Amino acid sequence: MFAGKTTHLMRCVDEERARGRTVFVIKSELDVERHGEAAREALIAHDGTRRRFGGRVRATRALSAAALGADAATCDAADVVAVDEAQFMGDLVAFARRCAEELGQTVYVCGLDGDYRREKFGGVLDLIPLCDTVTRLRGTCAECGGESLFSRRVEASEEVVRVGGRNEYAPVCRACYVAADARERGSASAR
Repeated sequence: MFAGKTTHLMRCVDEERARGRTVFVIKSELDVERHGEAAREALIAHDGTRRRFGGRVRATRALSAAALGADAATCDAADVVAVDEAQFMGDLVAFARRCAEELGQTVYVCGLDGDYRREKFGGVLDLIPLCDTVTRLRGTCAECGGESLFSRRVEASEEVVRVGGRNEYAPVCRACYVAADARERGSASAR
């Protein structure tokens, strides 16, 4: 988290639109929970940057035609499909394959590959064998200022999917993740 994934996706979408290509953006319904109703019509990054795309944004929990509803035809007709927060999307691999291989669309997928426990998150990693290119972004470790590789949950919770920003998660490097994990295990065993 906090590596600039949504901001990077915004730049890709802006570049495609500048080339005259039509773009359809799909994002997680969970963004509406985090950012409010404005998230139904725009991509919103953690830093507050917003990009509106008219009627070409759909907030959903799955990528099937049924989940896209009336927007499915608009999505199919676009030159480019951009998916934000892909780790929350059901049917990700089948959807991306259909868009790229059957419909001939350019597909951008943005999302976390691992959760705060450093375990596979959603279907993002399953896309790698199908990808033309993979860009792995890194942020800045909240503890030491180094390059962050992982997300660490700030507040204790067993929920895997918990919507939040810096109040819930922190970007950390490997050393800081391991040190925090050891501290948490030590305090848990002391109770």
